[in-house]
Amino acid sequence: FPSQAQRCSRSPSHINKTTPLGITPSATMADSEAYNNNGALPGQRQRTRGRGRGRSGMGRVRRSRLLRGDPIESTVTVVVKGLPAETTDEAVVGRFATAGAISNVESKVTRRDESKKVFFLTFADPAGATAAVASDGTVFNDVEIAVSRRIDAYTNDPVAVDPCRIFVGRLTTDIDEDRLTQIFGQYGSITNIEMARNGRFAHISYAAPDGAIAALGLHETDLDGSTIRVTPYKERPIPAETIMARSEPTTARAAAQPRERKARELTPLDRRVFMAGFPEGYTSREVIETFPGAVRVAPRRRNFCVVNFDTPESAQAALARHGQPLCGAESLRIEMSER
Repeated sequence: FPSQAQRCSRSPSHINKTTPLGITPSATMADSEAYNNNGALPGQRQRTRGRGRGRSGMGRVRRSRLLRGDPIESTVTVVVKGLPAETTDEAVVGRFATAGAISNVESKVTRRDESKKVFFLTFADPAGATAAVASDGTVFNDVEIAVSRRIDAYTNDPVAVDPCRIFVGRLTTDIDEDRLTQIFGQYGSITNIEMARNGRFAHISYAAPDGAIAALGLHETDLDGSTIRVTPYKERPIPAETIMARSEPTTARAAAQPRERKARELTPLDRRVFMAGFPEGYTSREVIETFPGAVRVAPRRRNFCVVNFDTPESAQAALARHGQPLCGAESLRIEMSER
């Protein structure tokens, strides 16, 4: 077992050399495997991150896919995955030449695994792409490849809804509407400018689409020390079923019957007694035990409180003890409460 110094040490070197089970680098492989990477013994549940699904109950990934909608696949371009990075474009073209005429081929190394490469094959006609997709799961150069159609867009992707309106982003906080009018007014008559509250972006509306199209030429240009972004104004269409699915938990709570809250009955004034002069640190229990018939102390402050009694007779009995040394006080002030 580790020594006292090893158990108290919290340095990274100690964590790498000694585990809570006392396994050291010189231990056998079987002993090392008994304590896995997540710090759990065999048969125990591994420590993982939280699996919260958010307010909608769908999780971030599922919710984002739902908002994006259904994929729109390309009719002529296919994606070939699973090939090693040393595979050449000529080899892939030769493999799929029997499917149809290939007009273009592109390739790139994957981000997660630099030893793999992805190929994008564009055929001259849709029939060639359909024949290429049929090769999904086949073996090429001793490697099983995955062939699918390229996803060009999604049904809920943002679409341009106003040809006369543009989006201007990456603005500095020093830029105001007058400055935008000065720069973008050179391309056409501006009818409206909507600035964000933080001043980081704006929507500019032109009187004619020609002005908006000409202003797009300012994309990735410098404006007062910032490289601005100028794109057509787009909106994301969200279908009704998506909105209902996203708001279902909230709708269910709203539709549920509200919980009935019983209104607290106010204690009549003839049963409420005001007491003052308590020492610091007194408790409600101490007051209730001192005065028979006391049922509640509210509110209780540092040196005074209001006591509710069960009957008017109990309240009158408490008034008779006015000026007496009670609850650690030299002289307790007791009188009927006015409210």
